[in-house]
Amino acid sequence: MKTLIINYKSDTRAFDNGMRIAELCGRIPRDRVNIMLAPPATMLRQVARVAKAVAQHTDSPATGGQTGKITVEEVSMSGASGSILNHSENRMTLNGIASTVETLRKNGLISIVCADNLVAAKQVGKRCMPDYMALEPSDLIGGSVSVSIARRQEVREFVAIAREAGSVPLVGAGIRTENDVMRANELGAEGILVSSAVMHADNFRAAITGLTKALVKKIAF
Repeated sequence: MKTLIINYKSDTRAFDNGMRIAELCGRIPRDRVNIMLAPPATMLRQVARVAKAVAQHTDSPATGGQTGKITVEEVSMSGASGSILNHSENRMTLNGIASTVETLRKNGLISIVCADNLVAAKQVGKRCMPDYMALEPSDLIGGSVSVSIARRQEVREFVAIAREAGSVPLVGAGIRTENDVMRANELGAEGILVSSAVMHADNFRAAITGLTKALVKKIAF
C-alpha cells in the first residue's frame, strides 16, 4: 500500500487548517493509501483522535529531567502511531536515531527516519532498520523541483538501500504535482512525505485528492 505523510511543520496554516485537514484525511478509505499526518506537538492528541498521526520529532531516551523534550511515552499516550526522526530541520545523531527507533519499536510505534543523502541512508539502514526511510535532500526541500525529477538515480539507489534494510522507501523534497508523485512511483518509492504541497495549497482538499490519486496511478508513456 502506498503511503502519504503530510508534515504540518509549525506553519500558522497548521493551526488554521490542521483539524480540517485531519478530518478530511480521516474520511479517506485506508484500503489503497496509508495517510499519516504530522502535526505540531500541541495538536498531536487532537489530530490522532480523527486520523492516523505521527509526531514530527521524538527526542532520544535520556535519564533525568526532560523539560521541553518530546518523549516516546508522550507520543504513545497521545494516541499517535509513531514518529518522524532526523528531519533536515531537526537533525539527530546516528546513536540518537538508533536508540529512539528501538524505544519506539518497544512501545509498538513506527519509526520514519529521514536521510539527506545516500551515505546517511546506508548508515541509518544498517544501524537502525527503521520501519520507513525517507530520502529528503535538504537543498530541495520547499523548492520547485522535486527529488523524483532532479535526483532520479539517487532515488533508485535509495530505494534499494531502504529495501535491503527492511524499510519502506519514501521520498520527499519539492514534491508538489501529480507528475512528481508518479515519477517517484516509477523509481520504486512506496510513498511520499510532503509539506508545502498541502499546507501552502490554495485548496488543500484538491491537493490531497490529487496526491492520493497519483500515488496509485501508473505513468502512461
